[in-house]
Amino acid sequence: MTKYEHVMECLGKTPVRVIWKDGNVKVHAEGDPLIERCPLMRRREGFSKLTRETAERHVLNKVNEVGMFTPKRRIRSCRRYTPFGVSETLMTCLQHRLIDAAVIVSDCAGTVVTDKPTIVQGLCGEISGIRDTDPIPEVVDRLEESGCLVLGKIDQREGVEIALEGRRRFVAVTVADAGEAETIREEFGDDVLIAAVHTTGTDEEDAERLVQYCDIITGCASKTVRRAVGRRYILKAGSQIPVYGITPAGAEALWLNVRELLGDLKLEVRHLG
Repeated sequence: MTKYEHVMECLGKTPVRVIWKDGNVKVHAEGDPLIERCPLMRRREGFSKLTRETAERHVLNKVNEVGMFTPKRRIRSCRRYTPFGVSETLMTCLQHRLIDAAVIVSDCAGTVVTDKPTIVQGLCGEISGIRDTDPIPEVVDRLEESGCLVLGKIDQREGVEIALEGRRRFVAVTVADAGEAETIREEFGDDVLIAAVHTTGTDEEDAERLVQYCDIITGCASKTVRRAVGRRYILKAGSQIPVYGITPAGAEALWLNVRELLGDLKLEVRHLG
């Protein structure tokens, strides 16, 4: 008997447990969404209201579309899920060598270190917050054969350490926790581009810490993050789901992504004197 379990927070940070057992998938929402509506989910999947049931449907859609949470997990993609998403931005930064590697989190693998743009987008383009995941050998093997370093657990600090040990000068890392951002910044300094994701539900204290320690912050549905950011950003991309470049490095990364899309999307740049 082979069994793998995962927990992803999605659609208003609803925790959904996914169990893959001998080829069969079961999903169960273990909580309620923190918000009722999301413009991205309304546009992409037609969910006018977020509920436990829509969260379960969303997860099953990902299982069927890309093999998420299963041994058949697709690991490469160039498809943009959102214009200014962090995975889209890091994919572009790798393509243009603005960063040497990305430290990301994926279902079926945990923390992954890669310099492959299509793997960043393939693993992260359509996930939200992976809270827990069992590594799946078939997926880990394919990632390692593609040159990735796979931790098999979620540990972004350790992932950054490994990435910088590999003669890389400047790496990006995604974080979903203010304490994690602070730890990484204090230990590795400006050798790391820190991008905060999955910020819905962040309290005021942690929102302030994210602004202090991160280069890029996704606004998601977080009023506290948007208040903390205020006018302290250098560049803001998007409106309904804004992404903020807090530091020059973060703004440069966002701008690189925007350049390919500039004719179609909203952009706000602040020139600091």
